[in-house]
Amino acid sequence: MPRDLTPQLDLREEHHWIAGPRESLTLFLRRLKPLQDEPAGVVLYVHGATFPSALSIAHRFEGFSWRDALCAAGFDVWGLDFHGFGESDASPDMSEAADAHPPLGSAEDAEAQLEAALRFELARTGALRLSIIAHSWGGMPACRVPAAHPSSIERLVLFAPIARRASPRYQPRVALPAWLFDAFSAASDKRDVKISRATHLMHLETMRHALYSESIAFLLAGTTSHSQNTQTEPTHGERVMTPADEKPHIPGYDFGSPSVAKSPITMEEWEALKKSAFFSEDDVVHLRLSHDVLADHVEDLLTVWRGIIFDHPHLRAYDENPQTGEVDTAYATAVKKRFGQWVLDTASAKYDKQWLDYQYEIGLRHHRTKKNRTDGGHTLGHIRARDLLAFCAAIVTPMKPYLASKGHSAEIVNRMYDAWWKSMILQATLWVQPYIKDGDF
Repeated sequence: MPRDLTPQLDLREEHHWIAGPRESLTLFLRRLKPLQDEPAGVVLYVHGATFPSALSIAHRFEGFSWRDALCAAGFDVWGLDFHGFGESDASPDMSEAADAHPPLGSAEDAEAQLEAALRFELARTGALRLSIIAHSWGGMPACRVPAAHPSSIERLVLFAPIARRASPRYQPRVALPAWLFDAFSAASDKRDVKISRATHLMHLETMRHALYSESIAFLLAGTTSHSQNTQTEPTHGERVMTPADEKPHIPGYDFGSPSVAKSPITMEEWEALKKSAFFSEDDVVHLRLSHDVLADHVEDLLTVWRGIIFDHPHLRAYDENPQTGEVDTAYATAVKKRFGQWVLDTASAKYDKQWLDYQYEIGLRHHRTKKNRTDGGHTLGHIRARDLLAFCAAIVTPMKPYLASKGHSAEIVNRMYDAWWKSMILQATLWVQPYIKDGDF
């Protein structure tokens, strides 16, 4: 069906076609935002082997669907159609004989499709993590994704999922995904809900409202909101990211205030600059994944970085009073606090206009234009551009052991590390704007 003919199931429904893991095939996502400005969280519905999103999460009985219930509770609700379902492209193999190709729709293939949806939604919404509701067969890829991206998943709801059961005596024992059941058993917050008069398709049956209520109660449990813009408390034994819109009170840290200089770079130019650095949505996802990892190591990183500065006289001089040769302790302390917040801001990866303006402000505070003004410092009044740029290596290079501290795979650690390098290069590019003659930047 042509995309412009895809029916809207609600006047507020958004349609998104995104690149999937298979070349030239697109995946379809439908989205329904809540009416409230600040969502309670982002939820992605993963369908089973029978019904796509339109006939499951979004299908209305008597004018009301499971998606409507989630939206009414404040959630930003997304539904994914796997390849061959709904509005997503089908594999060309489906037009050929069934025995001409390996089986389609393996758990690994579906996992890759779900990861593509995860990356897109986190980047699109600006959320730090999202919750997944999975039905039946969809529970298999839905359980694989949190194993690869644990810090991107808030909560996992499995409806009529796979279950551990003994094999008949006359059949060989089937290898079970023990890691999955062990993870369920070890989870600090878990519920095993059984609803009477329910079947495998109860989201389409009389007791569906009980399913709506139980899933919403679990998604909302333990926190008032799971969005990036609202303060939350940890619910999984993990550190929760500091919301980008609720900035801490740090002297001189005036992110978003009218006093911050306005960047001469437009958002359109910023998007082009990101392309020059090969900075993508995947980098946004891995920066946000690094936030949970680095939040526990900000002080460690600051100690490393300050150690590098004080071990090199030409860098230490920027914190010293040139008249006395002594470190301006008040200035160094104030800068250190903002440096720590910069780590969290970078990992939050909410690179909007306010953030762009603040990068220009950072550059001005290193340049003679504003050096020492913020803190009333008595240090050298200008940081040379060559030192500002070269020190970027000293910032990112020591990060890798800390990025590996939470047990992520080497591949994930490398992706976080690469994302930090790209972001660092982009930020340093923005910081040197005051150093370059008008028209040359």
